[in-house]
Amino acid sequence: MHLRFCLFIGLLLMAFHPALSTEWKLIWSDEFDSGQMPDPTKWDYEEGFVRNFEMQYYTRARKENARIEDGMLVIEGRKEDHPNPQFKEGSKLWNEEREKAHYTSASINSRQRMNVQYGRIEVRARLPQGRGVWPAIWMLGEKFPENPWPGCGEIDIMEFVGHDPSHIHGTVHFPKDGAHAYNGGKIETASPCADFHLYSIEWDADKIAFFFDQICYHTFNIDEAGAGESNPFRRPFYLLINLALGGSWGGEIDDSIFPQKYLIDYVRVYQPLKASPEGSDQAK
Repeated sequence: MHLRFCLFIGLLLMAFHPALSTEWKLIWSDEFDSGQMPDPTKWDYEEGFVRNFEMQYYTRARKENARIEDGMLVIEGRKEDHPNPQFKEGSKLWNEEREKAHYTSASINSRQRMNVQYGRIEVRARLPQGRGVWPAIWMLGEKFPENPWPGCGEIDIMEFVGHDPSHIHGTVHFPKDGAHAYNGGKIETASPCADFHLYSIEWDADKIAFFFDQICYHTFNIDEAGAGESNPFRRPFYLLINLALGGSWGGEIDDSIFPQKYLIDYVRVYQPLKASPEGSDQAK
């Protein structure tokens, strides 16, 4: 009787938590358990003022902003002046008009190091907090920037903004009818910054499911972005992890919160243990 009850509970868990119903094989990971800086064979950096009118200057291989510490990746947002090599006197462009940045942070990515098409991508992390923070775990099509956004596709595994401290967001961006389209969902949670949580997607040729811990809170039907192989979500993507400050969604920054640390325990990429049709699952 007890065994049958346990089996019943197990089936219920699998029904409500799809992540538990598939067996996975690990194909790529970073546990951040060695060295002092992100592994250059796995990670590259974005540098400068990059997007979304954000206020931080992304630095390259600077331990004050990105380092390995106590078995974790630490991405640190700081309130400090930093020279802006993009500065052009008299320019009105947002990334060129400032001689100095007043905030620094880091954005790492696996471009040309690890690209994946389909599988389970999960990151265990503790988020920074306070008005103005905008941490993200996300993916871009491997052909970016040659294939510009949104044509390349974007998968936001996790986004969080400090001015909305009770929600985690998962979104996809793609082209449709010659314009930018998106589809997303969010989950409410009491205090996502107080502890570590698991942020993940499960992605196949038909859908992308978004998870907070083991709760699936949103599913995207890939055919919404077009049928066939021209759909960006039926091509390989690479991974990015960054801490943005301010900008178009981060909003006004509270300078009293700094420094802020974004802690990443591990990054793991899986594919189903059961063999898939040739070409449907890959990492390279």
